[in-house]
Amino acid sequence: MIADLDVVEANQLYQMNQIHDTQNVIVCINSDDPAVFNTNVSNELAYIYYGMLEQNISREAALLWIDRIRKNGLDSSFIHHRESDELLVKRLEELIKSM
Repeated sequence: MIADLDVVEANQLYQMNQIHDTQNVIVCINSDDPAVFNTNVSNELAYIYYGMLEQNISREAALLWIDRIRKNGLDSSFIHHRESDELLVKRLEELIKSM
């Protein structure tokens, strides 16, 4: 979701992934193109953190929630180092041959 918000606490992220809800949508914070959008992940996390404080969420709870969102980003990353580089190269070569 890309949005320009007038107030930080209006972010739909808070409804999509509520702090104590186990049936949340899995969300993560990314930087699509910092040169175009003039922001980065650190800025976005800070906005979210201060928005949570504005909603009277404790600092500890906000940081735990942000850590969960951070882990979502790592888990959903395209970068997984479960296999060696050699095995990945071999699989790519096999894929290219099959095309």
